[in-house]
Amino acid sequence: MPASADFPSAATGEPETDAWSGWLALSGDDAIAACRRQHCRLQWEVARYIEELLRELGTMAKTAELGQLVYFLEMTRQEAEALSLRIQPGT
Repeated sequence: MPASADFPSAATGEPETDAWSGWLALSGDDAIAACRRQHCRLQWEVARYIEELLRELGTMAKTAELGQLVYFLEMTRQEAEALSLRIQPGT
């Protein structure tokens, strides 16, 4: 895992040797905040990915003239889009 603002290297200046060394260098509150930021980012990325998949599936269903499925996929896509906008990092 590369060093970043969320996972700083140990103060020794030596490169990180495993995934835990960045976490160990953080205080309790900082580690919790970093974990929350990482979790929120993951949720946002997954919601965006699902939104794109639903868009593609909707196009396929429309091409195949599957009207009820198109409606269901579009409503689900809109929900994923609304969620990704609500949890977008940095807002």
